[in-house]
Parts: sequence; structure tokens; C-alpha cells
Amino acid sequence: MRQENVILFAKKIVKKSPKLKFWLGCYVEYFYQDYSGLKVFLKKNKDKRFKVNIGSGSALDRHDFINVDISEFPGVHVRGDTHHLPFKDNSIDSILCEQMMEHIQNPKKMVSEFLRILAPKGEIYITAPFVYPYHGAPIDMNRWTLDGLKHFMEGFQVHMAGVTSGPTTALVETFHEWISILFSFNSERIHQVVYLLILPFVKPFKVIDLILLNKFKMAHRLAGVLYFYGKKPSGETQE
Repeated sequence: MRQENVILFAKKIVKKSPKLKFWLGCYVEYFYQDYSGLKVFLKKNKDKRFKVNIGSGSALDRHDFINVDISEFPGVHVRGDTHHLPFKDNSIDSILCEQMMEHIQNPKKMVSEFLRILAPKGEIYITAPFVYPYHGAPIDMNRWTLDGLKHFMEGFQVHMAGVTSGPTTALVETFHEWISILFSFNSERIHQVVYLLILPFVKPFKVIDLILLNKFKMAHRLAGVLYFYGKKPSGETQE
């Protein structure tokens, strides 16, 4: 699907500055998310030696992760395609992969690569969208329910899985896209300009998820973004 370049151009500017990406990301997305699963993952893997952040984009150097991306952004340590990662078998202790799965042409191949490079008993934390509008970077191809995400990651043992961004995120993002389409007058260029103009005003409503709805056990039924935290089996037979 071809996109006009307004939003993609804006994203390229942001991605050139890790600090700008971080602070803009906090306002648009990160501030409203539930990081309980991620915090457990980071704490348990704090002292691991070989940790990779797959699809990092322009990321700040945090938590001693090796930033891996297909593009040469500031902050990227290793360039590599997720379908063919440049690491040896069983060589990585921990994998972090956020906001990436929906943009991959063959996510099954990507997950098989994660299984290949991750050492036995190595851990992985990955996020995936459920109820979320199309957002090309430059493509957007996949969505998962919580059950679907667990099944998709069936090669790993489940440690934790749940909601990162809940029903309010799904509602706000859908409304944001609906308004942008409504006032686009069927022009992709106008659609993206409208989207960027109203973005600062709609995103803060997602704080309702952080305060309340992310904690509800039914939140996964209309979640914006989900997470999976798992472990690669040791391969040893239990007696």
C-alpha cells in the first residue's frame, strides 16, 4: 500500500534524534502504557551479558542492550534484517522487541530467528498490536489477539502475557484515525496533515488506561497493544 510521505517524512526526522524520539514517544505513547511485565523482564535480565533490542530505531543507550535495526539510525549498534539476524545460534541471552511485529512481512520467520539466536533459558519480551489503526513504517501487515499472540509464540514458555495499552488506547487511536479520514476529503495528503494536527490533543486521553482500565482482567478484549514475556526451553528432558 502506497502512502503519501507527510507522516513518513515526519517519522524520519524524529528517528534521526534518539532524544527527540524518546520524549515525543513519551507524550504520544509510552506514558500511558502498563510496563509491569517489561519491568520484571528488565530486572531479571539486568546482569545478562548479550542483550539485543530488535527493531530499535534511533534508541537511547539504556539497560545495556545492543540496538539492532535494518536502517542506519543514530544509536543503532548492529544493522540486520529480522528475517536473517547476524548472530550465531544460541548466542543471545535476552531479546527485547517492541512495536515491531506488525511491520514484518514474515513474522513467523522472525520468531524462528529469535528461537535460533536465543540461548537455552534465554528470555524474550515482545509487543504486538490488537485493536489499532493502520500505521505504515513503511508497511503494516499484522494484528494479534492475546490468545493469538500466545499461540504465535508457542516455541517459548510463557512467563507473563497481557495488556500494554488497553481499551482507551484502542478507542482513542480509532477515533483519531476516523476524524482524520472524515476531514481528509479523500486526499491522503490532507488525511496525514489532519492526523498530525490533532495528534497532541487526543493522545492524553489514553491516561485512562494507565490509571484504570489496564488493570481490568477483560482489558485484553479491546486492547490496543499486548505483550508476551517468555523463555526459550532448555531442551533438557525433565525426569
